[in-house]
Amino acid sequence: MQKDSLVFVTTGLGSGGAEQVLYNIIKKANKDHRILVISIIGDGYFKDKIKELGVEVLLLNFNKNFFFKLGFFITIFRLIKAIFKIRNSTSPIIYGWMPHGAIMSYCLNLFCKNTTLIYAMRDSLDINYEPKKLIIGLMKYLAQKAHVITFNSKNGQEQYNAVGISNKNERFIPNGYNKDNFIITNKENFKKEIFNKFNLNKNQVLIGFLARAHPMKGLDILIKSANIILQNNPNIVFLICGNNNFSSYKKFISPNHYNNFIFTGFIEDTRKIISSFDILVSSSKYGEGFSNSIAEAMMMEVICVATDVGDSAYILGNTGQLVNPNSVRDLTSGIESILKLKGAQRKEMQKNCRKRIIENFPEEKMIDQFLELKNI
Repeated sequence: MQKDSLVFVTTGLGSGGAEQVLYNIIKKANKDHRILVISIIGDGYFKDKIKELGVEVLLLNFNKNFFFKLGFFITIFRLIKAIFKIRNSTSPIIYGWMPHGAIMSYCLNLFCKNTTLIYAMRDSLDINYEPKKLIIGLMKYLAQKAHVITFNSKNGQEQYNAVGISNKNERFIPNGYNKDNFIITNKENFKKEIFNKFNLNKNQVLIGFLARAHPMKGLDILIKSANIILQNNPNIVFLICGNNNFSSYKKFISPNHYNNFIFTGFIEDTRKIISSFDILVSSSKYGEGFSNSIAEAMMMEVICVATDVGDSAYILGNTGQLVNPNSVRDLTSGIESILKLKGAQRKEMQKNCRKRIIENFPEEKMIDQFLELKNI
């Protein structure tokens, strides 16, 4: 009996949260399905990890080299190759991962028959962001062409619907997490490893930021807040973790506080770095869907301070601290309130963080919901 085919069309295969969830689904589904992954932009951190599962990855390379040398012809050839692979597969289910993936999946679907087309939206909208206005316009039309649209964020679903992007078959599927991948007994060892790596003193307090360098992530707001907090708390160190170039943000650091910031670069196993945090800060200004960094920190019993963007409030529940976005004053106040927690009160909140994610966002349920969409 031939296996059903799953085709995942995604913008790229970098190291972000959306790519991590995609990898988790592929890893679980690979046993019972034939899988093809199509990356619009090209290479990335998860390409090799997906290929190690025995899954074919096709890179279209719609990037800056598209119009140079043979880039155009290579991309066209790979598009044709993708179409033939989908046409020759059994009961193909095409997942358009995020808006650009949805648009490309629709285009590929035009040349194929007997397919099921599913869009997976994994962000919230900022309608004032100019490039996204074009995407919103296209998605209004394309939304009706999908069999199902999924949203990993309640806030994102509301925002998409508000601008006219909707479908009669919509499903809210939040991110899920496997508690066995977040073993809390490893936390102290992980923390010692990170402290040794960055020559930190055991008495120092670590506040972490885990994201890419992008204006939406609000790192400038966090650094401005940090400058205020450090005036009375010189033993705090801010760990800025991500694989992009953060050099443009260093100008916001007060000259007196340069030694209180560490830019770690790319961290492959985020559980280790998260385990070292006393607090994780998500300072996003807009654009978040369901934040992996918040949920993963909570799984490691790290208390979070997050701006009220995307589904941060839903993830946090009664744990952590929710603050207004784009406000240095509110972010400062939120961080300082968590710093004041001591002893049993702090320990109870840490345990409640992990408990909330385990009880409300299991990975197995998320993956099963994705794989059952074909039956809607």
